[in-house]
Amino acid sequence: MGRAVTPRAGTIVVNLGDAMQVWTNDNYRAAVHRVMPMAQQTRYSTPYFYNPRNDAMLEPIPGLTQGQPRFSSFSWRDYIKGRVDDNFTDLGEDDIQIDKYRISA
Repeated sequence: MGRAVTPRAGTIVVNLGDAMQVWTNDNYRAAVHRVMPMAQQTRYSTPYFYNPRNDAMLEPIPGLTQGQPRFSSFSWRDYIKGRVDDNFTDLGEDDIQIDKYRISA
């Protein structure tokens, strides 16, 4: 589970996504997405999304990781389609998460 990031003056927070978590074999973890209202202070947020190509196959990159892979290979198209389908059609299931592709220990 993610941790809250306390805002500090003069800093920038960068949230990494699911692809980065897979590529680094969990060395960097994707942020848990949530939106919290800022009632006591001002915050500036600039989202920028850079996704893999639709036909890209995601898997841990051997040169960036150590140990056994923690994720099986999967296509970005299949993953993002599962996320979008449930967001717009509510399939009655929990939203697809990156852990769907986690290799059991």
